[in-house]
Amino acid sequence: MFLDNIEKLKKRNLGTIIDIIKYSVRVKLNIVSKDPFDDNLRRLLNLGHTLGHAFESFTGTSHGLSVGWGIKKEIELFGKNIDLKSKKLIIEFLENIIPEEILNKDVDMDKLKKYIVQDKKINSNNKIDIPIIEKIGKVDLKSFDSKDVVSLFT
Repeated sequence: MFLDNIEKLKKRNLGTIIDIIKYSVRVKLNIVSKDPFDDNLRRLLNLGHTLGHAFESFTGTSHGLSVGWGIKKEIELFGKNIDLKSKKLIIEFLENIIPEEILNKDVDMDKLKKYIVQDKKINSNNKIDIPIIEKIGKVDLKSFDSKDVVSLFT
């Protein structure tokens, strides 16, 4: 659905956008209904959000674009085991719909780290669960020490 409609999305075709929103809401409701208290499965919806929230706070970029940036960066940092075909499709999709100046924004990683360690998803054990894509349609939740996430930028 997404890949077949890149041009329509870029042109902001209202019918296409409505169809994608309806699809996305159905998927999200299905996940939330299975995990209403955000204990596990629902955390998969945070894909791209750890780095995306930091980018959003640091740059003032909108939430949606920041999460897109975060998905790309998280794939680059954590996507060692991602199916190569899936990785290529996701990166190409993001590069098609997110403006180049956002994806290639020069970011001071030291300043970005400050926002990462303040992420609201960090638990009392200083761990953060990050959704890791294995292939399109399969995401796994991995727990990282927040300092380890920050160290990836050095």
